[in-house]
Amino acid sequence: MPTLTANYSINKPLVNNPTDEDLWGVQLNDNMDTIDEELKAVSDKADTNEADLAALEATVTANLVPPGMVQIWPCSSAIPTGWLECDGSSLDRTTYAALFAAIGTTYGAADGSTFKIPDFRGGFLRGLDGGRGLDPDSSRAVGSYQEDAFQGHEHNYKEWVDQSCYDGGSLSPVGYNTTGTSGIVEKSGYGEPRYAAETRPKNYTIKWVIKT
Repeated sequence: MPTLTANYSINKPLVNNPTDEDLWGVQLNDNMDTIDEELKAVSDKADTNEADLAALEATVTANLVPPGMVQIWPCSSAIPTGWLECDGSSLDRTTYAALFAAIGTTYGAADGSTFKIPDFRGGFLRGLDGGRGLDPDSSRAVGSYQEDAFQGHEHNYKEWVDQSCYDGGSLSPVGYNTTGTSGIVEKSGYGEPRYAAETRPKNYTIKWVIKT
């Protein structure tokens, strides 16, 4: 029966008698054992390096793109693995432990074992004022929702004036009214205003996604 090396089962020459030929076989067997061990060492090192690289990749990814980071996904194709659309879904706190550790219940929770991710569908994001004074609602916290609004303003207009005037023969009541006209009001040189069911800036639709 031929003998095999320990790790990769390399077939070793059969040695029966201590002749010159068999002595050569003994040496060859020793050499094969050495090769076998070195191959095993290389393989172990490769496995270790692969594991180390995988761990390094995970560490780099976690630091460059930490759980809870929100990004734009401007495609109609499927959202990449490790990301979820910001659609207000409820997630399990254990399954998405890293994301829960990052955002907690900032965006709500259905019960004690779940938490909600933000629902940014159809809305614009606004930076936290942080004392700058641009947001009139200075008490807002991260994750708070704000309804739409139209800034208070005024228009000049003339009211009806009921009076009498002398036209050379009699007193006649006259009136003056320019409170406005029906239809869309426009200012010469600026084109016809656009109107809709909301006040909005020019925009593009995208998907907001969050790192799990």
